[in-house]
Amino acid sequence: MLVAASVVISSSVVAASASSPPVFAGVGDCTISWVGGDGAWSDAGNWAEDGTGANRVPTSTDDVCIDDGDVGTSFVVTISAGSVTVASILNEETVEVGEGRSVSIGQGGSIANAGTWRMLTNSTVRGNGSLPDERFVNTGTIEVVAGTGADAAALTLSGVVEGPGTTQVATGEFDIDVGTTSGWVPDVATGARLDATFTEPIVGTFDMTGDGLVAWSGTVTAGGPVDLAFEPGE
Repeated sequence: MLVAASVVISSSVVAASASSPPVFAGVGDCTISWVGGDGAWSDAGNWAEDGTGANRVPTSTDDVCIDDGDVGTSFVVTISAGSVTVASILNEETVEVGEGRSVSIGQGGSIANAGTWRMLTNSTVRGNGSLPDERFVNTGTIEVVAGTGADAAALTLSGVVEGPGTTQVATGEFDIDVGTTSGWVPDVATGARLDATFTEPIVGTFDMTGDGLVAWSGTVTAGGPVDLAFEPGE
């Protein structure tokens, strides 16, 4: 029997401490919302400031909401020019981080993805804080269509990546360097690779599927409900 996700592990197992886990800030109330259909993030006409209705591109202090409120429709927000820095993002549609582009969130901020978050070659999502108070909450799908090495897609946060949604690494390499994870479900396709580094102990579920390679460096905390799940291949 083959293991669906081949795994390279460089990790340690330690006893769970009695200390409480850190409290993570969530996505704040919207300060600016997407009002366009398919379109570019950098186009001010696609945005409206909450309260005033002013058209402008989100800034580093904005809590961004991307959701038209209609489950029967969907659209793609494309980040194809420059870089994006905001306080937080709530996404119910599709956000595509283009080749070589980056998205940064402020300290204490979050990306809450209930739609599709697509990362292309050499794209990056990162936090700006040094404390473990940033998070990527995925209840939808993270799609990675990237290259390898310098062309890999990357997610770097001091906090946590969590949620029951799926992370699909379709092609290339996805490099993750985060504090910890909880309830994370990566699906790595044949020929693709996920490199995951955790700087804090893992307590919870790490459910890996697919036929690609998962390289994992971190600490599993024993004494807590830890579940490392692998699905058998054909």
